[in-house]
Amino acid sequence: MSFYPDRSELGFYYTTVSSTQGMQDFRLVILNTQTGMFTEVYKGDFHTSSWNWNEIDTVTVRRGCGTQCIRAKMFNFKTGKVLAEYFEF
Repeated sequence: MSFYPDRSELGFYYTTVSSTQGMQDFRLVILNTQTGMFTEVYKGDFHTSSWNWNEIDTVTVRRGCGTQCIRAKMFNFKTGKVLAEYFEF
């Protein structure tokens, strides 16, 4: 759980159990602290690793993709668009 630097948003992961496979889904949700509205930004599986705030209105989510491999996606959390995808080794 982490606040955006100006505290206007609060981001956090929560888990649900997938109805099809019985495995956990990880979801990153952003709460607008002024309006009380939730936005689901990302849905992944047990490979999901970490996330962080970036520049204005963007977050990066990381997930494991094998030994010493991390795949990162940068999202605009207001539009839901993927802005960049890259690997971190």
